Amino acid sequence: MGARTRPHAPRPGRRIEWSVVVVSVLVLAAAAYGLVRCFSWVEEQYHETAAYRNASVCPAGHAPSHGADTCIQQSTAHVIDKWKQWVCSHDGTTSSCANRYDLVVRHPQGTDVLRVKEKTYRDVGFGDPVELRLWDGAVTRMEAGGHTETYIAPSQSSLLWGLTVGWTVLGVAVAALTLHGGFAAPVLITWLCLAPPAVATAYIVLAGPPTGVQWFFFGWLTALGLGVLVGIRHRR
Repeated sequence: MGARTRPHAPRPGRRIEWSVVVVSVLVLAAAAYGLVRCFSWVEEQYHETAAYRNASVCPAGHAPSHGADTCIQQSTAHVIDKWKQWVCSHDGTTSSCANRYDLVVRHPQGTDVLRVKEKTYRDVGFGDPVELRLWDGAVTRMEAGGHTETYIAPSQSSLLWGLTVGWTVLGVAVAALTLHGGFAAPVLITWLCLAPPAVATAYIVLAGPPTGVQWFFFGWLTALGLGVLVGIRHRR
C-alpha cells in the first residue's frame, strides 16, 4: 500500500489576498453609490447657486415666497442686541484666540445673529436700522453704519460641502484600488491633503470667485495640507 498524502492546505497568503479583493470590491461599490448621490446633490446646489448669482434685486415691496425666490429680497431690519465674545480654537498642538463680534437683527421674516467685523460692531448701536438682502430666507448682505457685510448663501455652503464630500469619497475609491499593494494609507492621506486646492478650484469653476472669508479659508487649508505632505516626505 502506498503512503497516504495529505491534502494541501490553502496558503495563508492567498487567503489574505482574497480578503483584500473582497474588501476592495465592497469599498468601491460603496464609493460608487456615494459618488452618484454626491453628484446629484452637487448638481442641485449648483443650479440653486447659479440662480442666486444671476438674480437681480427685487423691486421695493416685493416678497417672494420661501423656496421660490426669483430675485434677491430687500428688507429693513433693526439691531436688537449685540455682543462680543472671546473665542479660542485648538488644532491639537496650538491654540489661537480672537474676539468675535455679532449683531442680532430683527426683520419681517424673523431674527438673525450675524457675525460682523469690529468696525461694524463699533459703529452700530441698539435700535439702529440696517438694510438686508435675503435669498431663500437667509441673509446674504447687510449694510449697517456705513459698512457692508456679505454672507454665503445656503446653496453655496451646500455646494462647498458637496464638493468636499465628493472629493473624499473619490479618494476612498482610489485608496481601495491600491489596497492590494499596501499603498492605501499614504494614497488616502495625500488625497485628503490635496482636497483644499482641488475643492477650491472646482468651486471657482462652478460658483465663481469666492468671498474674502472663503479665500482665507481655502488658503489656510491649502497651506495646512501642503505642510502635512512636506512633513510626511521629510519623515521618509
